Amino acid sequence: LNFDLYFDDLVQAKIRRFGKFSYNTSVKDAKYYFYVQQDILDGLEYYQYPNPYSQRILAIFKETCPEGFASCLALREKINMLFYTSTYV
Repeated sequence: LNFDLYFDDLVQAKIRRFGKFSYNTSVKDAKYYFYVQQDILDGLEYYQYPNPYSQRILAIFKETCPEGFASCLALREKINMLFYTSTYV
């Protein structure tokens, strides 16, 4: 199994996925929130990918879904803070 090829293909698949969704930020309907929520869950996974793969996916994520990216970043910071705090308590 070649992990470099695996992650290259995975990055390309995620980029195609983001390209299929066009978020209309002026229309905050149930579909909008559903896709943003799913992107936040996926976004937390993207941080675990090795570099430069995670950087490429997160750059596309930030561009195509800025609200989801911001939410994901805030969640990640809170999660890191919890783990950091619990390690030294």
